[in-house]
Amino acid sequence: YRNRNSEYQDFLQRIQAKQRQLRPLTPVMEFLPDYAAETMVDSILSLAKALSSLQPKDRAETGHIVNALKNITFSGVSGPVSFTAEGDRANPQYMVMNFPTNTATEWVNVGVAGITPDTVDIDIRAICWASVGCNQATAPTDTYPVPPNAVPLWGTLLIVVISILFIIIALKYWRSRQKKTRLKANIDEMQKKINAMQNI
Repeated sequence: YRNRNSEYQDFLQRIQAKQRQLRPLTPVMEFLPDYAAETMVDSILSLAKALSSLQPKDRAETGHIVNALKNITFSGVSGPVSFTAEGDRANPQYMVMNFPTNTATEWVNVGVAGITPDTVDIDIRAICWASVGCNQATAPTDTYPVPPNAVPLWGTLLIVVISILFIIIALKYWRSRQKKTRLKANIDEMQKKINAMQNI
């Protein structure tokens, strides 16, 4: 979520003034680099405000600092800052962005979403959905069609028929080998009898 309230503008103007003072020949930044810079500024401000609300002897105690953070509320660079009892940021805002397409080279902001329905402000038609494309009046279903079978029915039948034929041919080959082995054994037995009769 990119906040653009007066606190953000004031903070940016102070950074730009410092940049002009320290590097007069360098162009100044037009905005903070990304949302992480804004949240980092507010994190540091939150910690500083929490520490300043404590007695010096309590500033080294983690429990006191955490409790002090839960009571912090201010309008920060990234938007309103306050914390839940669990220590999470209360009512966070998330920016919804479209990934660049073949024609677009920049991320496209389509709106902002919070954690409750009343904090959602999204142009649903501006979202490009992977499964159905852009300019949809409603979000697509989260169920996807069952993909068709990779092998059509005739292909499955063909595989079954070929498998059966292969098994039949393999059985015939095995039976013929068995028959040949028995025949060879019979021939060998007859040859032994013939040889025995010649020796008499």
